[in-house]
Amino acid sequence: MKYDKKVAWAAIALLVLTIAAYWMWMLSGQEKTKIPVRRDASEEVLDQARRLSGIGALGRVEPRSRVVVVSYDGDGARVKEILVKEGQAVRKGDVIAVFSDFDQRQAKYAAAMAKVHQTAAKIQAEQSTESYLISEYKRMNELWKAGAISQSCFDEAERNLRQSQATVAALRAELASASADLNFSQKELSQGKLLSPMDGTILAVKSRPGERVGSSGVVEMADLTQLDVVAEVYERDITRVKIGQKAEVKVAGLREPFIGDVRDIGFLIRKNDINNTDPLADRDNRVVEVRITLDSVAIEALRHLIYMQVDVRLI
Repeated sequence: MKYDKKVAWAAIALLVLTIAAYWMWMLSGQEKTKIPVRRDASEEVLDQARRLSGIGALGRVEPRSRVVVVSYDGDGARVKEILVKEGQAVRKGDVIAVFSDFDQRQAKYAAAMAKVHQTAAKIQAEQSTESYLISEYKRMNELWKAGAISQSCFDEAERNLRQSQATVAALRAELASASADLNFSQKELSQGKLLSPMDGTILAVKSRPGERVGSSGVVEMADLTQLDVVAEVYERDITRVKIGQKAEVKVAGLREPFIGDVRDIGFLIRKNDINNTDPLADRDNRVVEVRITLDSVAIEALRHLIYMQVDVRLI
């Protein structure tokens, strides 16, 4: 009886080993006949989908000149008068603001100008004296050679001439110093007024009369005759962007998109400044700024929407 049990267990063990060996053989055969699949197949599908749909990005409306903060380069200046208003078109060199110390600078400039004129008048008068003393010296020299006057008389004429020449030289040096002071006070006077650095439009007035000029400057301005859209393109897509490539710019509230051309591709990879309103969107993307030139129709529609967020699709 014991012998029969041993035979039964041996038969079961043999059956199990046979089944295991069979399944191992089947699996190895399947591996050999399996069709290989490329690891990057999903990436190719994704790239193809991207090519068909274009490159999507968020962007912002920005003047090609950028927004310029016009400020004061002195310390502690107060605004006396603002001569422009928001939306006003200005030309390069137009006065934007007058500062509280302008009258003081103007008085200093007037004093420096008076000093220059006064010194120049002294030089002119002394030169007349010098001319007379030259002729007197020549006359005394002839008389001294003829023995008509003494040595002391001739020496006195020579001394008077040398003194007058020294006075003229000193006055000329004084005039040069006064002229330098005049140039310096003229530069200071020009700083008493804030001039427009460019042709453009006043976008915002940041300082009011009586206020000190802070870090925000006096005004913000830009040239609105040329507008761009700055698109933040993901770093993984930037190699597919080319100069001259067409782009669709979709603005919220407008039915038809604007068409533009890629004008410039940035050199730096940075974190995105424009955040998607989607709470699930990545807010720490690495992007490259791409500038897209807009046509005149878009400029007219967007000139009051500087820095507005737009949707961009590079075709």
